[in-house]
Amino acid sequence: MKSLLGIVTAAFLLTSCAADHLKLNANLSRVDENHYETVIDNNTIILDSYIMLFQRPYYIVLKSEKPLSREVAEKIAVEYIQPRGCTSPVQRRTDLDKNNQAQTQWLIGVEC
Repeated sequence: MKSLLGIVTAAFLLTSCAADHLKLNANLSRVDENHYETVIDNNTIILDSYIMLFQRPYYIVLKSEKPLSREVAEKIAVEYIQPRGCTSPVQRRTDLDKNNQAQTQWLIGVEC
């Protein structure tokens, strides 16, 4: 009985954690050379950029250990993508933005 309870509890915890993950569009392709990890204020942040083939926006995904506000996530994302993929000024695409409930995962949309 104890082992069954442990399995049920573990399954519930995994489901609960998975429920707070940011869901990405299946048509997005990761730009592998744009993977970046940094530490800001003792918070490890992993950044990746995604594109949808034949479209202009970059989808910047930030994953952090601690919650980030929209303003901070936006600032980090814009500073991250500017030297990696932009030949013109960054234009924000707030219509593409998403975040998980804990605000530890953000998708920030930019076009450049």
